[in-house]
Amino acid sequence: APDGAVRWYGAALRLLPRDENAQRLELLPRLASALTALGELEQAHAALEEALRLSEQDAGGPRAELVARCAAVEHWLGRHADASRRLIRARDELAERNPAEAATLEIELAHNALYEMDFERNFEVGGMALERARKLGDQALIARAAAALCAGESAAGRMADAAAHCEEGL
Repeated sequence: APDGAVRWYGAALRLLPRDENAQRLELLPRLASALTALGELEQAHAALEEALRLSEQDAGGPRAELVARCAAVEHWLGRHADASRRLIRARDELAERNPAEAATLEIELAHNALYEMDFERNFEVGGMALERARKLGDQALIARAAAALCAGESAAGRMADAAAHCEEGL
């Protein structure tokens, strides 16, 4: 019942003091999910942008998952260039500090390239994500990066490469 969730999350946010950042950071992405389920993409985007502002104040930088979710909504709104800029900016900020989050954003950039049918860009950033994930030894990231590459390679007709990355992701 996403409409009920929107009402409850909205009420909870209205009742919270403005300086309760931690609780707001918990509620805003949930509100955005419910709004997305209702097709209220502009409102979902606004909730995610507010969560990003709060995360930057609290954590000193963006959180990859919030950035990725905000970029996804921007794609659904047809704002592909905005999504790309957001992902690149956040990835560049996180690359040295948090390689796992940087890899997460590179995976999103690989998906981002498919919105524009830019297969070479998918291969480039997907490959970067996969290499970073391999260095980290993070099997979940390896699987996600391999899947992003597989999607681009399949769409580009590079079936042997796609099969290899599909296998690596298992």
